[in-house]
Amino acid sequence: RRALRIWPLYYLALIIGFLLLPSVTLFGPGLGSPEWQQVMQKYALPFATFLGNFSLLNSQAPPKLPFTMTALWSISIEEQFYIAWCLTLCRLNQPRTIGRLLVLAGIGSLAFRLWIRTQSDDIAAYYNNTFSHLDPIVAGALLGLLHSQSRLPKVAYPLLTSIGAWALLIFCLPSLFLNGPTAPWFFSLEAGASALSLLAALTDPRAARLLSRPWLVSYGRITFGLYVFHLLGLNLANWLLWKWNPFATPLQFWVARLLLGLPITTMLAVVSWNTLEKPFNNLRHRLSRVNQQIQG
Repeated sequence: RRALRIWPLYYLALIIGFLLLPSVTLFGPGLGSPEWQQVMQKYALPFATFLGNFSLLNSQAPPKLPFTMTALWSISIEEQFYIAWCLTLCRLNQPRTIGRLLVLAGIGSLAFRLWIRTQSDDIAAYYNNTFSHLDPIVAGALLGLLHSQSRLPKVAYPLLTSIGAWALLIFCLPSLFLNGPTAPWFFSLEAGASALSLLAALTDPRAARLLSRPWLVSYGRITFGLYVFHLLGLNLANWLLWKWNPFATPLQFWVARLLLGLPITTMLAVVSWNTLEKPFNNLRHRLSRVNQQIQG
């Protein structure tokens, strides 16, 4: 079911990034050029097999991945989790054992970030590594495990606590811009804020009502498309401004990214949802109903 939700748009994004955009020489080397061949040799197979993040661990080694595709590395980590999580659940059937394993994975991720900072000055070796991003995976898996056991932790005022956690995260953004996302604690804080938001949605009726508003639900359906296409939308906004005024100031480019990038990205995501993702999503739900009937 997750494959039907993710794979169609993901592989379409690979086709657009590796073949379509190079064919019109937008935002990368031209199709068939030596630079394009180097890009294909280094990145095509890893990204097609959800190992793309590992192909980016050395940011100094040429060639560079086209900028419009650089966000896709995180989808590799997501798919790696789905595979590893399924295998873990097949091997282990004791919730307590699984919980302990998840806690160890979270601690190990923080320790890994602290260690790798001492081993390499290359941000890619730190930021694009699967083992640097286990915190949110662990937090979500733990909440899912506790929810399945009806043992979700009780937090006083979960919605307000979640808002407070995100406020703290925003307060720490200056550190993000100064250091990049390399501060070892930043991913843990981000995972904690996300976990509190999910906990609020599961336990606080006010949060559930807020998140059930139709416009939020509709926007939530296209969030995957927004993520996949946001760099393309921003680059198209820059390109349009450059065509209109090649001598635009950096401030004008920033405003263009904001005023043009968001609607362009939203349009691409809406088209993607209605023409590609929605049909596969409907098939996903039909398969779920068939599976429930078989089990019944």
